[in-house]
Amino acid sequence: MKKLRQRFAIDEKYTHVVEGSAEKKIPETCDELHAGIVVLGILGRIGISAAFLGNTAEDH
Repeated sequence: MKKLRQRFAIDEKYTHVVEGSAEKKIPETCDELHAGIVVLGILGRIGISAAFLGNTAEDH
């Protein structure tokens, strides 16, 4: 995340890395931050990695 923030000149206060179930953690973090919008990056996986790791952005 730090490399991406620096590359695109995004202030640290606008990025959050939270470990856990996306289904629970995204709404919890939004509530804690009083967020009006969420930007979720995706990494398109295919094949065996998609089967085991999945794609968070496609989960719901």
